[in-house]
Amino acid sequence: MEKALDISRWQDTLDADAARRAGITTILCRAVYGTGKDARWDRFAPAVKAAGLRLGVYGFATWHYKNINSGSTGAARAAMLAQTDALIALALAAGADSWVAVDQELEAGQSMGLDRAANTALLTESCERIRAAGLHPCVYCSAGWADARIDTAALEAPLWIAWYYSDPADPDFGGCTPLESLPGKWGDYLRGLGRQLCAWQFGRIGYGGQYGVGSANVDRDWICYQPGEEETPMKFEPVAGKQLRCTSAENPKCETFNSPDINDSLGVLELDETYAVTARGGTMQLAGMTGTWYKIIADGAEVFCLELPDGRCVVEDAPAAGTPAVDLTEVLAALARIEKNQSAQGKQLTALGEKITAAGAALAGEGAADG
Repeated sequence: MEKALDISRWQDTLDADAARRAGITTILCRAVYGTGKDARWDRFAPAVKAAGLRLGVYGFATWHYKNINSGSTGAARAAMLAQTDALIALALAAGADSWVAVDQELEAGQSMGLDRAANTALLTESCERIRAAGLHPCVYCSAGWADARIDTAALEAPLWIAWYYSDPADPDFGGCTPLESLPGKWGDYLRGLGRQLCAWQFGRIGYGGQYGVGSANVDRDWICYQPGEEETPMKFEPVAGKQLRCTSAENPKCETFNSPDINDSLGVLELDETYAVTARGGTMQLAGMTGTWYKIIADGAEVFCLELPDGRCVVEDAPAAGTPAVDLTEVLAALARIEKNQSAQGKQLTALGEKITAAGAALAGEGAADG
């Protein structure tokens, strides 16, 4: 996680060196509003590069506004292409080396002119265009906007999400609640995005002077990962002698996943079935609960399962190898069979002994007669 600011003409001035000394690694500057260049772009972008900081860029999109597209997807697309190209041109010229974001929101008095599917498709196309130019696209919006206006599963781009969990008493970086511990619905939502969340804007009130801008307020962001960075996979430690038992098949259901990501669902485990646990991973917060990720064997394949303290599943000791459960009835029946067999064999041996004795006596009598 890296500390970042995002700024526009509303900050008026920027001392990028002061921001760097305060621990900022990245500043995302607004390049365009629609297709028009931000009034402070020509000052801010070079200052960020000169201070040795990473330069991110964003363009404030208006192509989804109803007064721009009149409810027509075709008109929205034409405006999107023009606005995206204006953003790309400035980002390339300035040497952007962090995220290049399509900023989507609604200003006061504006209304949405696209449905969710059309909006998602145009956002994806805009990001593909940015990517094709050699830049690194993402979409900026609020958590509520992403949930209502974007099909995030279909969106082929990372998300930079704004959620001010403590607004208006926004903290600075040092007092910010970790993403893993954010409370409530939107905390769960952000964590649920997994790797799709590339940045989180957590504060907008205060701290301007501390970070070298000319306004009292400045947006503060955590960069979850920079473009091109390899994802650090969750570490799993081998586990022996444990099994996972499914204790609820619905409400809540015990699911399996292709990866340690709650958006990567694979299926539902069967009630009262047990599954061998092969490894234990990290934890995550979900719905106010702390869950632990495990690797298990289900249907012959290694999959992931999240153990939560709500009764859907439980990890427990597995029966020791080579000591299957004992049925005393079967044991007693087996002993009775053995005893019966032994008794029969004893009688057979006695009868055989008697025959041998009789045969011996007969042979002895014949020998005497011959003599």
